[in-house]
Amino acid sequence: RQLEAGTLINLGIAALEAGDDEEAIRHTEAAAAIARRVGSVRLLSVALGNLASFRLHLGRLDDLDDVCREATEIGRAARRVGVS
Repeated sequence: RQLEAGTLINLGIAALEAGDDEEAIRHTEAAAAIARRVGSVRLLSVALGNLASFRLHLGRLDDLDDVCREATEIGRAARRVGVS
């Protein structure tokens, strides 16, 4: 499942570069969901960072706070347990 999440992250980037904003968000949200399920802090951090970046770039600020808040919480938790 981690490979799937990584692939979805890459597909999200490719979709954004191809101009398919909705597909980019969809792939990246799916990657974040998988990363949460499997407990991959690294993949979840990448997916959330990409989501925040995509939404900022697209002017979709409605849930940007939530994405950034979750990414910050994950980063703090990772530091507490020594994950870098």
